[in-house]
Amino acid sequence: MVVDIRETLVSLAASPQQLSAALSKIIRLQRLGAVMKIVSEITDTTAENTEQISAAAQQQMASMEEITASAQALSYMAEELQTKIDTFKS
Repeated sequence: MVVDIRETLVSLAASPQQLSAALSKIIRLQRLGAVMKIVSEITDTTAENTEQISAAAQQQMASMEEITASAQALSYMAEELQTKIDTFKS
């Protein structure tokens, strides 16, 4: 194993252009990894926000259904009241 390391070092020292190219690739891969991590974090945040928006929309829909039911009940009561008022007018 020591021989392999020496041979690798000797070959790298003999070819600085290859070493430079290898280091450039390593740097690009590190940058790519950092970018992928950021994208992953953004994706997670977006998913969480989407879930919160969905929950809020469901709550709003439930509230709208309650308001609609209350409005219908009030309309029915108003009709009954009008009928009773009309009875007294006659």
